[in-house]
Parts: sequence; structure tokens; C-alpha cells
Amino acid sequence: MKRLLSVFAIALTMCLLLTSSQSGETPKLGFSAVVVGVLDTELDGTSSLFYWNGELWSCGDHGKLKLFALDTVSAEVKETLTIPARVNDMEEVTQDEEYLYFGDFGNNSSVQRDDLCILRCRKSELSDGDSCHFDTILFTYPGYQPGPLEGIAETDFDCEAMIAAGDSLYLFTKQWGSFKTDCYALPKTPGSYTAVPHGTLNAEGLVTGACYRPEMRLLVLCGYNSVVQPFVYVLYDFEGTDFFGGQREKLLLTNGMGTQTEGIATLDGEHYYLTNEHFTGLGNRPAQLLSLDLTDCLHDYLHPDTSHVAISATSPRQTLALYPNPTSGVVYISGVEAHASVYDMQGHLVAQSVGKRIDLSAQPKGAYFVSLTDKNGTKMCRTIVKR
Repeated sequence: MKRLLSVFAIALTMCLLLTSSQSGETPKLGFSAVVVGVLDTELDGTSSLFYWNGELWSCGDHGKLKLFALDTVSAEVKETLTIPARVNDMEEVTQDEEYLYFGDFGNNSSVQRDDLCILRCRKSELSDGDSCHFDTILFTYPGYQPGPLEGIAETDFDCEAMIAAGDSLYLFTKQWGSFKTDCYALPKTPGSYTAVPHGTLNAEGLVTGACYRPEMRLLVLCGYNSVVQPFVYVLYDFEGTDFFGGQREKLLLTNGMGTQTEGIATLDGEHYYLTNEHFTGLGNRPAQLLSLDLTDCLHDYLHPDTSHVAISATSPRQTLALYPNPTSGVVYISGVEAHASVYDMQGHLVAQSVGKRIDLSAQPKGAYFVSLTDKNGTKMCRTIVKR
């Protein structure tokens, strides 16, 4: 639940803080998210965005937990799923191969919470909301003291972003006091824990969402700055889970003040969807679904130059394409033979092949990321949907 101060108080506080924190990345300009459509009013408080079961889903941040599958062309609701669980301030959803994790750890009121938690649910149970059982991961932060605050700018223990990687969950805090984000690690199993510090990023803004492609060594955070202008922080080419130890780019989006971004999701690492909340502090901006193309930003990293590779004059370079897409099982590579590695949305390698044929018959329905390399070294990344 959003318990924000008036927009003028927030802007004043943030601007004062921002002027004292100028050691972050110089943001790149010229990137803009395209408005797909206005969200249903039930998603005015949209808090997260994620792919599951072949669809793009979002949900609200408090009360009874209700998921909404969104049409990626119109932003209209295609399907709803009500789950028998209530949340206080649920700000992020992430997943691994077996579970969805719901982060009930929003903490931006005048009283710091003593019930920070993550709810865990098996995906196999989620399609039938009434039978869904939740486990609970309770946690606190090192040095954290629940209780009253004099003002929101005192807290560095709000959180709205989380990913799953290996045997751990990683949380990225939304720090009203410092405009940085601390990363913390937690086990993915039920219990009560103290989060383990895992690095700091000077985001110079409030981080609100995260999406992770482990096979690409790519993490993208979204958020907004002192005048509620959105940004994305692109972190890539890091080792293991040293998310802040590789290359990084901060992109300030030209979508204007009041675009309070909350959730971010991708299938292929280059094309993203975001949501923003209904925001009335600077005009009246409705909740929206947005799309963002980061191809230009990430092309050199995801598609390294292979022009030095010798190519026969009688065998010109060909574009690698997959068909049919969507597929019911077997996918074909057009034009040339290639080595294919297929990953699920959690980054797990689920299939490999060499030639012109990829068999996904044994895989469940959903979206998959396919990395292709032909005999000349040409590399391409594609997304395939199995129906």
C-alpha cells in the first residue's frame, strides 16, 4: 500500500537528497518507453510485472491477492486469478522453476514494519487459486529497528525489487534516505532470517522493480527520480551474482514527470514491459503498461561483432529465424543449421540441439529464450512460445 507524503514534500526532500549524492552513473538520455495502453482501475496500484504460463501478469499491492494477465497489444485484462491470501504491502513477484515468490516487504509508512515477509507458492498449485498453499519466509535487515519514524526520508529499509538466483532470493532496497539501493540475500526456503548484505549501488533514485536473465548475465532495475521521472539501470557482464561488479548503464527515460514505474519484465533481454502506477501528484497520469526497446543499448553486448570470422563467398550470412512460433512442439531453424540452447524464463537450460530442428515436445507450455549460433559464428537470440 502506498503511504506517500504529498508530492511537493516528496519532491523537496528528494531534491535535497539528490544534491548531496552525485557520485552515481551519468545517465544516458534519449530512451523512451512507448505507452501500450491504460490499465484497468483494479491495477491503479500495480506493483509488479512478470511472465508466467505464457502470459504477462501484474497485480495490486495490498488486500486480497489478485493476478491479472495483460494483453501486450492493448493492455486489457485477458484473465484474472484470485488467490486466498492477503498482503500488507506486496511490491514484487519473482520466480524459479518450481515456485512464485510474492514480496510483502513494502515499508514506506511512518512506522517501520515488524512483519516483513515473502510468500512462496508452488506454480503447480497456482492455476487453481482456491487450492494454493503459501509458505512464509520471514526476515529482517541487519541493524533494523521497527517502530515510528519522524519522516519517510529516514528509512533505507523500504523494498520493491527482488529476483531469484540459484538457491537465494536477492532484494534491492528503495532507500528514501540515501537514494542508493542495497542488495541483500535470503534463502528461498521457509524460515526466519536476517538478510545478508550483497553490495550497494548509487542509483540516485528509488528502485522499484527488477528482472534478471542469468544466462545473459543481465539484470535490469527500474525506478524513478526526484521528480518522479522513470529510469532503468542496466547491469551486465558480471560474474555469478556480483550484480554491481560488471558493466552498467543508467538510462533516464523521456516519459515525463509522474511516470511512477513499478514493475518490469522481459523475455529476450532486449525488449521490456513496464507498468506505472496511477499518479495524481503532477497532473493525473493513469496506470499504464509500457514497452521499452533496449536493443540499441545492449546490441554490442548481446550480439558481439563476428565480422572477423571468415565467410565463404558462396555461403553468404543468413538470418536465423524460428518457425512456427507459437509452436505445439517442434521448431525449425530457417536457412542454415545452428547450435541451439533453449532456456526457460528462470534461465535454466532445458534443451539443446544441432541442425535445423529443435524439439520442445517434452517442455511445458510457456515462453522460452533460444540462443542460436551458426557454423560461421553468427549469434542471435530469439523468443519462442509453446502453446
